[in-house]
Amino acid sequence: MTIRRYFGLIVAAGVLAVAVGGEAVAKQGGNGWQATDGETIPTGSSFYEFIRPCPSGFAVQNGGYSVLNGVTYSNGFTLVSSGPDFTQSPPDYSKWLFVFSWPNGGSPSGAQIVTAASCKKGRP
Repeated sequence: MTIRRYFGLIVAAGVLAVAVGGEAVAKQGGNGWQATDGETIPTGSSFYEFIRPCPSGFAVQNGGYSVLNGVTYSNGFTLVSSGPDFTQSPPDYSKWLFVFSWPNGGSPSGAQIVTAASCKKGRP
């Protein structure tokens, strides 16, 4: 999968998502978008968390996600959090954290999400 450069907002099926873009995916460990990672969400999950790490010595710059099928949007699919990992004290700028929720009965069977993070050498 290749991520192309474009920035903006996408509104689809009532969900606001940041459109990710940049250069083609960087080699793992370089500046730019790291390799994507997709998962099938366990059925019935109320919350699901993805952490996208940067290589050592790199800081996150941006993150993006894509829903792979329409069933994922059911049961009130919501993006709860998307940003550097502020669950840590002090915040961990070497990781991008996504938290998704399905408040109306948990994630449906077959829900799939792909995530990615853009990293840059040095401090944020």
